[in-house]
Amino acid sequence: MQLKFWNLPPAWNPPHSDVPVGGNTERRADVRIVAATNEDMEKSIADGRFREDLYHRLCEFEIRQPSLAECPEDILPLAEFFRKKFSDELHKETSGFNPEAERLMLAHSWSGNIRELQNRVRRAVLISKTPVIAAPDLNIRKFTSDNVTTVVPDLRPIKDDEAEKQLIIRTLESCNGNKTKASRMLNINPTTLYRKMNKYGIK
Repeated sequence: MQLKFWNLPPAWNPPHSDVPVGGNTERRADVRIVAATNEDMEKSIADGRFREDLYHRLCEFEIRQPSLAECPEDILPLAEFFRKKFSDELHKETSGFNPEAERLMLAHSWSGNIRELQNRVRRAVLISKTPVIAAPDLNIRKFTSDNVTTVVPDLRPIKDDEAEKQLIIRTLESCNGNKTKASRMLNINPTTLYRKMNKYGIK
């Protein structure tokens, strides 16, 4: 595949004429290639996983998008944007994040960037029992001063059957009935979800 890209005309010299292998008719191409990756290209080249000549052929003009961890000033505004968005979508009233939740978001590495933040806030809106979203709702790993990792529980035990039933219903609705996605959001395996659906008569 990399070799095929290498044989394409250079982006700075359109249009280009060529004769395809096995053909006898000349054809013209006027194209621009926009390539995106979250890969460390220098490391990929050093490891032999990407051709250096192809990299320089593609990299005529590079735009680097910083990660969310590099833009800490954007974390809380984005979290607030997603909170409002998912509160509307899920018909769940929320008013903000408590200070501990905000500190946790600012300290998190966000290896999944904005998509991870979006998913965590959506889940937090869904399971929060109060209008103010708390740290455990975000399900973010926390690190102690001794570098011992502790994990915020994914779901606090729900002793009230009706509350559990409504949580499952809201989750399924938010996933358009996709039980695999719903089980991931609830942090339970699909078998457990089916069992609870049967228990509560959820179709």
